[in-house]
Amino acid sequence: MLSAQEAGGRLAEIASEHDFTLYECFQTDIAGHSQDMRRCREEIEKMDAFVDSALAYLDLEHTVLLLASDRGNIEDVSIPGHTSNLTPTVLWGKGREAVGSAITSIADTAPALIRFLTGDSGTGN
Repeated sequence: MLSAQEAGGRLAEIASEHDFTLYECFQTDIAGHSQDMRRCREEIEKMDAFVDSALAYLDLEHTVLLLASDRGNIEDVSIPGHTSNLTPTVLWGKGREAVGSAITSIADTAPALIRFLTGDSGTGN
């Protein structure tokens, strides 16, 4: 099994070869449903190491990295299901301002990325 650092490096390598790469991490969601604080901390620490590693290998002059969640649950382990809490969207690299300014909810994420990847400013011109 790969370490979180190795996996982050591998994702960066794959992403460097493509215009768009999607990586889904569901372990934090599973940990939140478990309502086990120790497990939640471990998964968050792994995600932190994974993102740090990916950022270390990515060329952020040519790449945007977006980290988002579709729903909450790990932030409140007293609830076995999903919460209605707002979830953050965090961006690093080229285009982070353009993409980030177009996102106010998870529903805005795909359109914002498509506009960025196609060079469409969204002004209709």
